[in-house]
Amino acid sequence: MNNLENIVFETKIGDLLIVKKLGKGKSGYSYLTEIDGKNYVLKLMHDEPCPYYSFDKNKVELEVEAYNKLIECSIPMPRLIYYDSKNEYL
Repeated sequence: MNNLENIVFETKIGDLLIVKKLGKGKSGYSYLTEIDGKNYVLKLMHDEPCPYYSFDKNKVELEVEAYNKLIECSIPMPRLIYYDSKNEYL
């Protein structure tokens, strides 16, 4: 997953051109992507073990739950446009 630059990632909302890797967290990798000249962030979940954290649910579902809690607390967040739990991305 390190070198996905210039790869097209197909989604139900369009084909995302991966511009560059932004970083890696405990649950996934984040990438800067583009559709029709507009930038978006794609997060792809990984299956790497994390010794200090266990996931008791699908990682995408946990991310969406956390996002919704932050929105409910009126914390400014980028808009979540789409997620796919089965294919493990948002």
